[in-house]
Amino acid sequence: MSCEFMNICGGCAYRHVDIEEYRSKKFDNLKNMLKDINQDKIDFASPVFIEDGTRRRVSFSFQYSKGKITLGFNEKKSAKIIDLFSCPLLTPRLSANLKNLHDLLEEVCSIQYSIKKGKKVSKHTITSGDVWVCDADNGLDIVLEYDAPLELDHRMIIFEMAQANDDVARISHRRKLADSVEPIIEKTKPTISIGGYAVYIPAGTFLQASKAGETALIDTVLKYLGDTTGNIADLFC
Repeated sequence: MSCEFMNICGGCAYRHVDIEEYRSKKFDNLKNMLKDINQDKIDFASPVFIEDGTRRRVSFSFQYSKGKITLGFNEKKSAKIIDLFSCPLLTPRLSANLKNLHDLLEEVCSIQYSIKKGKKVSKHTITSGDVWVCDADNGLDIVLEYDAPLELDHRMIIFEMAQANDDVARISHRRKLADSVEPIIEKTKPTISIGGYAVYIPAGTFLQASKAGETALIDTVLKYLGDTTGNIADLFC
């Protein structure tokens, strides 16, 4: 459970405790959430705990100031960003590319963009935003989210970084969370394996945070379906 930021990072609540205490706390939390359900007895199966190095989907905040990027999670109850270059939760490929994300954002944010109002044109730089990354089966799917236009110089930086990095499958941009995503470069269509099929995932899509978590949910559904036949509706999707 060790991590150099375990006492300050808002990304993890129980990183500072040992593994058995962590598991006990998480299980107790679940029981407390369900205690008011009007049911005589709730049977709990053995909980599934996901190991370090398996989280495939993550969102980071970033800030750009004085030519330097700070990228990572927020401190607990704070807007201050912890600058991360590795994280024990993340998949090896995702963690290994944090330095590359720093470098990409530093270059992109160093290039000014123009805003035209009437006849007046003003220059601005990107100062903050978020980065959404999914480690698909065939590469990283990255969404840069900041409220500024992408000019040609920005696009060229993103294109060249993606081309030079074999780990990157696609990089996209959106100005706000509710906006549609614009792919900037798609070297290959990011996919994940579901039921033995390679399933294409749209940029910024929701997935279970880990493959192990996804598998646990699917296995549980299949267990309780038993020999059920006919059409089945996945209401969560």
